[in-house]
Amino acid sequence: MKITVLYKGRSPEKEVSEKSGLAIAKALENLGHTVFLLDPAEFSYFGLIAKIKEQKSDLVFLALHGGEGENGQLQALLELEKIPFTGSNSKSCAVAMDKFLCERLVSSYGVPIAMGKLFFSVEECQSFEFLPAVVKPNDAGSSVGISMVNHAKDLPNALQEALACSSSAICQELIAGRELTVSILGEDALPTIEIKPKSGFFDYENKYTKGCTEYIVPAELDAEQAQEVQRLALLVHKIVGAQGYSRVDFIYDGKKFYFLEINTLPGMTATSLVPMAAKAVGLSFEQLVEKIVQLALQKEAR
Repeated sequence: MKITVLYKGRSPEKEVSEKSGLAIAKALENLGHTVFLLDPAEFSYFGLIAKIKEQKSDLVFLALHGGEGENGQLQALLELEKIPFTGSNSKSCAVAMDKFLCERLVSSYGVPIAMGKLFFSVEECQSFEFLPAVVKPNDAGSSVGISMVNHAKDLPNALQEALACSSSAICQELIAGRELTVSILGEDALPTIEIKPKSGFFDYENKYTKGCTEYIVPAELDAEQAQEVQRLALLVHKIVGAQGYSRVDFIYDGKKFYFLEINTLPGMTATSLVPMAAKAVGLSFEQLVEKIVQLALQKEAR
């Protein structure tokens, strides 16, 4: 096949996207596909579509993280032009990328979430009753702009940092517990991974620097716990209408699995979690990439 890989982009996560895109492109070439790498930041939308059509690509493989690549904008453009692409449709991406909206949606189905509030400016913040708290951009990933706040006096600075990455920010209670993530591939939940940073929390540096975080695959859960977190992950995946693959993050306090967010375009770098989970069930990186391609073709056929 001829496959265009969209990577880099305009978001704060473009460095991670570049790593994902190059890894995916190499895997696709190893599988025998003809690959074109394109950076949407170098084109207008009209120019991007024209270039994809010029390449006569059979499929677009999205390796973008954050911004227009993950919030549904580029997915909507490709849908309008009837160009097949990997991952979820535009509506699902838009819902998943709005973390506050997504939390309220899955909560209505009985999935536990942390108490929180949405802020649009630093001036709105007079107080927040749940401390310590986590402050993060409402529509960014890769742990960009996230802070842990223990004292009310530190809240404005944390909000300012989050609002530098997004037009709104979430402030929510910090739930002490184990950080777990479940990757979904097709209709299946892959083995749960526990994330244990060696210092601090799972921020950008710990996420993308080798050796800074310990990953336990599968997570040390009993059979009932493992089944429950996978059930919740699949439920969230279905609620937002995600397709192909996704990754669902939770905090486990020993009693409940609290939903954090769903990533409709999770990372595909050397330290990324979806390839790690796939490896635990015997799938190589190339096999995972090919599976994502086949799931995209099945979606298009439907």
